[in-house]
Amino acid sequence: MLDYHYTGAIIFEFLKSLPNLQSFEFTRIYPLIPLAHIPQLITSLQHTPLNELVLSTGDCKPVDGPPTPGLSGLKKLSIRWYITDKFEEPGSSLAYLYGLIRPSLSTLTDLTINYDTLAMHPEGPFDLKFLKPAGETLRIFEYTLQPDETVLEVIPEIFPHLVKLSIKWENVPTGQSVLWKVRSQLKIHSSLT
Repeated sequence: MLDYHYTGAIIFEFLKSLPNLQSFEFTRIYPLIPLAHIPQLITSLQHTPLNELVLSTGDCKPVDGPPTPGLSGLKKLSIRWYITDKFEEPGSSLAYLYGLIRPSLSTLTDLTINYDTLAMHPEGPFDLKFLKPAGETLRIFEYTLQPDETVLEVIPEIFPHLVKLSIKWENVPTGQSVLWKVRSQLKIHSSLT
C-alpha cells in the first residue's frame, strides 16, 4: 500500500529544490498526492517564479478543511476540478476552487477551468463574475461546464479583451441544445425624403 504522507513529503521536498521552476503540472490520475495535501503542494511552489500551473484533481471526494489560497502572479492557470459536494455550504469544494484562483486574478492572461459538478448540482455552476478582476489581462479563456446559457451574456462583459475562447458544455440532455441569443448593437436610422 502506498504511504501518501511519505510520498507527498518526497515530492514536496523535491519541488522546494527547484528554485527556477516556471511551469508545473499536477495531474491526479491515482492518489499519489491526496487532494488534502494541496496546501503543502502550494507551499512547496511558493518560492519559485512560477508562471504556469496545471492542476487536475481526478475524481475526488470533497475537500476537508478551509480553502487554500493559491499562488499569486500566475499568467497561465489550468484547473480541472472534478469534485462534487454541496456547493452552497461554507467550506465547499467550490469555495476551495475560488481560493486557488483568487490570488492570480489580476495577472492571468490564460485561464482554463473545467468545473464538472458530475451533473448533481446543475443549478450551482461556477460564478464567472468571480473572475471579473481578470477582465483586463485575460486573453485566452477555456471553460467546460454544465448546461448554462447565461455564460454567453456574461463572458463579453467581463472579458472584453479575449483573443481565444473555448466553451464546452457537458451533460447536455438528449434532444436539447444550448440556447443562443444574438444581441445586436446596430442602430437603425430612418429618414423621410
